[in-house]
Amino acid sequence: PYICERISKATGIDKGFFFELSEVGQIIEKISDFQLASQEQIDKVAASSPLFASIIQKKNEEIALIIEANKKKSGFTINELGEVSNEDLFASLIAQFKGKVILVDFWATWCGPCIMANKEMKPMKEELKDKDIVYLYIAGDNSPKEKWENMIPDITGEHFRVSKEQWAYLTTTFGIRGVPTYFVVNREGEITYKEVGFPGVGKIKGELEKSL
Repeated sequence: PYICERISKATGIDKGFFFELSEVGQIIEKISDFQLASQEQIDKVAASSPLFASIIQKKNEEIALIIEANKKKSGFTINELGEVSNEDLFASLIAQFKGKVILVDFWATWCGPCIMANKEMKPMKEELKDKDIVYLYIAGDNSPKEKWENMIPDITGEHFRVSKEQWAYLTTTFGIRGVPTYFVVNREGEITYKEVGFPGVGKIKGELEKSL
């Protein structure tokens, strides 16, 4: 409020404008996280600012189109864990893929380096598509569900979103200090490589080929 008041005095713009701008910014931020604004929210903004309402409406329509396009994409699978103890958690995550080489990627929707790394690895995944490799992505509940569901259609692989408690157990047990963190798991279910931070496509590819 103090900052808004100072800007208001300096510019001559009513400080209520800045509060409204802040509210609009929060709505647009939620829309960017794939939480569409309701018509009631848009109408409320329109009552005081048709311009801001039109901006929100445009952003809403843009994200709605992305959501609809995502429904038609394939190459990714959303997996459910069901009831499992923490001690059996990691084994349960990789159980159905035993006998294959697994690249485990601990990531988050808000993590810029995670997103960059996923884009950089796309050509590698295409190059190795005939190999016996599974790409397994694990996110925690600090990745908003709506955003997670609408980001993974562009990330080929198997996806899990674990609870806060499960994420805490995994990060503590395996010493995961940040995201992205990568594991390579061999055909016997053993972790043969671990790296915090993206080491580059060449390193990841080399570790996968070692385990094939």
